Amino acid sequence: MRYSIIHRTSYAYGSPVMLAHYLARLAPRQLPHQECPWHEVEIRPRPATRATRVDYFGNSSHYFEIEGSHDMLDVVARSLVEIRPPPEVEATATPAWETVRDSARHSV
Repeated sequence: MRYSIIHRTSYAYGSPVMLAHYLARLAPRQLPHQECPWHEVEIRPRPATRATRVDYFGNSSHYFEIEGSHDMLDVVARSLVEIRPPPEVEATATPAWETVRDSARHSV
């Protein structure tokens, strides 16, 4: 299954801001059954500095900095996500629920 996702965050400041630093986590994660073949982030006003990094856990972070007077922020993230069904679990490969119940009862 394929999904097209659009996320928009808009913010209007009460008064002009001269310098602002932001960190956004807007990219879907890559998982065994979830893939994100395409992702983009559009930012207005245009950032003076922009960087992307992936942390230890696989989360993508977008850092950006806006210099100069501005009174609003508009961030639009667009992603294409493909989901595959997980592999079926063979019933004989897992213990019966009664076995799990009895095991839990005796381990308390």
